[in-house]
Amino acid sequence: MTDHLSPEELLLFLDGELPKRHRSAAELHIRSCWSCTTGLERLKADIGLIVDAHDQVVSPAVPPPPSPWLPVQALASAASKRRRGFWSRRFFRRRTVWTTSALAAAALAIFMVWVAPTPASAKAVFRRLVENDQKLMSASSGNFIRQRVRVVRTRRRTHEISSGVVDSWQSVTGSYWKITKGDSAASGLEAHYQTRNFQALPLSPVVYQAWSEDAGGEGIVSSSAGSVEVSFAANSEGDLRRLRLSTLPAAWHVNRMELGFRDDDFDVRELELAVVSKREAPPDVLSHLEPVASGTEGPAESPNAPALPPDRTPAKISAPDRNAPEIDVYFALHQAGADLGEPVDVAQLPSGRISVRIWGITPERREFLSQLLQGMPDVDIEKEPLGQQTALTIPSPPSSMASTGPPPSATDGTRAADERRLLEWFGNAQLQEDFTRSVLANTTELLSHLYALKKLAARWPSEQWIALPEISRAKLIAMVEDHARAADLRCSELRFLLKPLLDAFSPDAESETPAQTFPDWQSSSTKSLDAAKSLDRFLRSVLTTDDSPQVLESALPMVRQDLYETSSAINALLVSTK
Repeated sequence: MTDHLSPEELLLFLDGELPKRHRSAAELHIRSCWSCTTGLERLKADIGLIVDAHDQVVSPAVPPPPSPWLPVQALASAASKRRRGFWSRRFFRRRTVWTTSALAAAALAIFMVWVAPTPASAKAVFRRLVENDQKLMSASSGNFIRQRVRVVRTRRRTHEISSGVVDSWQSVTGSYWKITKGDSAASGLEAHYQTRNFQALPLSPVVYQAWSEDAGGEGIVSSSAGSVEVSFAANSEGDLRRLRLSTLPAAWHVNRMELGFRDDDFDVRELELAVVSKREAPPDVLSHLEPVASGTEGPAESPNAPALPPDRTPAKISAPDRNAPEIDVYFALHQAGADLGEPVDVAQLPSGRISVRIWGITPERREFLSQLLQGMPDVDIEKEPLGQQTALTIPSPPSSMASTGPPPSATDGTRAADERRLLEWFGNAQLQEDFTRSVLANTTELLSHLYALKKLAARWPSEQWIALPEISRAKLIAMVEDHARAADLRCSELRFLLKPLLDAFSPDAESETPAQTFPDWQSSSTKSLDAAKSLDRFLRSVLTTDDSPQVLESALPMVRQDLYETSSAINALLVSTK
């Protein structure tokens, strides 16, 4: 598959309705295509908005039925008399794609009218971004602002993709861009900036203010992958077609800008932002920003002279952040979805450089991640194994069973009886298999997010996380919250899928267990992972031909408890990051 997936194909893929003969190719393409990966994430966010709109607007407005609905037990009893299992109705109904699409469209329309952010809110967010970045990026008479950005350029006609890096410097009088010769991506961006006579850093308030004026309109605020975004769709016939700014909510600093022109698209991402004393600036930078005065033989300011006091106090970025390069690598991999079980290892070497091993993945994915990480400071990319090496992955802690010990294993006769009961309840073997696949797919995705959380917690324990500078901590929080929200969504889906099964074979009400409390999000991640691993083990013992099958009446209460503990720990984690 070489072409991008259409929105309809992405929706079918997300809903699990894409034909099996196309699904594997689509999945491989999405993993290696930044555009389709981004489209899929935006589609997930849109569906989340639709669900919220349905819960907040549609459901309260629906009038009660003219007569009471039959109890669920009565409906299930009637279905069993027709020799049709409970799940047959659910899965048959799921196949009706046009009904689901129609309801989603209606919910989205209502959401856009009643729930969507107003232009005033977008204007307020944009104003706050500008004000904060103006303080953050103000040069002074004794300092320069240095910003390094990665630029990805996509040519609309040929779909050719190139990437490069801009090392830019800002003084009180002007700016200077250092671009490697032959870097078509960075040079292409510079050409667009020169048409507007910009004398500024690539990601700076004066730049994105001017581009927003070209686009026109107030903009729309949205949230995606842990970032707050402000989007503008151009309403004129100029060269600019669209503008999107991304910021970390905890920092209010624009760290990414997407520009869409008639012939090219540019994705500009910040790699580094720092305040640098003039004494520490390279000679070529000084020669451009403070050229030698006419008739003199040296720089206008002697390197031995004391630095002039700054006009403004820089905003908390003057001290070097030793964690920034490593966190930037984790953040880039997270945005590419490369932290969910792929054999990608990140470690800080004794020299202080960051080693990223990507030689265990497919060549296409390896090339994509190489371009993604290219140009990042102090990063070594290992595409091929160098001699005998061991993996750098952090071992996960062993999962623990419930304090009461594992439930009794089923004998051959008990197991056969349980299998017959399950088959009778589902109605037929195909529906039982579909249900099992859906449940295990959810637990697998749940575990992938929780393992990613555990890896972040092990790398940045509580005492190190608290000491991180503002921007680095904001990026780490964004990754943590993104994984936690995704895991919480999987828990909600599992509760929906498992409730009929639990009510049928383990009808006792859930125990009133008090909400769990943890000292920090790192502890919450450990508990949620342990509970989720136990949940997955019990589900496999009941639903599959596991080597250690369990008795239904003994295993399903443990499933209920593990699901509750997983969800509770995730919710506690989300609270602790606020």
